[in-house]
Amino acid sequence: MVVSGVAYSGGGRGVVRVEVSVDGGENFFATDLKRHDDGETPPAEFGVGRNWAWVQFSAEVELPDNVKAKLAKGQAAEIEVCSKAIDGDFNSQPENMRTTWNVLGICVNHWPRHKVLVDPKLPVSHQAKRTELPAPGAYWQYKFEP
Repeated sequence: MVVSGVAYSGGGRGVVRVEVSVDGGENFFATDLKRHDDGETPPAEFGVGRNWAWVQFSAEVELPDNVKAKLAKGQAAEIEVCSKAIDGDFNSQPENMRTTWNVLGICVNHWPRHKVLVDPKLPVSHQAKRTELPAPGAYWQYKFEP
């Protein structure tokens, strides 16, 4: 199974490593990072406060044995994919936001998690339907009456 995405590190420290898991974080695997090399940006591992860019990552990960057994029987199996980034100072994303919550509400840097249903009955050509995003301002539709 191929897992890919993008990662970002704040504080000016570049991403030096991204790890992915297909079993909810029990086991992690290193990914390949793809960066733009413009010759001007210092390498992420320098951690000199000038790295403010996203990095793409990708890895081919083997499914857990229990998932492979279900698929071999023709049954669907749910997996939980998650990832974590490590920056140039070797800071790692926290597992959940409880460990980094603060009064300002800046707490959305925990491991992203996605449940995926792997169904062997679907044709190879099957494409998952994308969820429609709400229209801009949809969450803030208040009626103001003076």
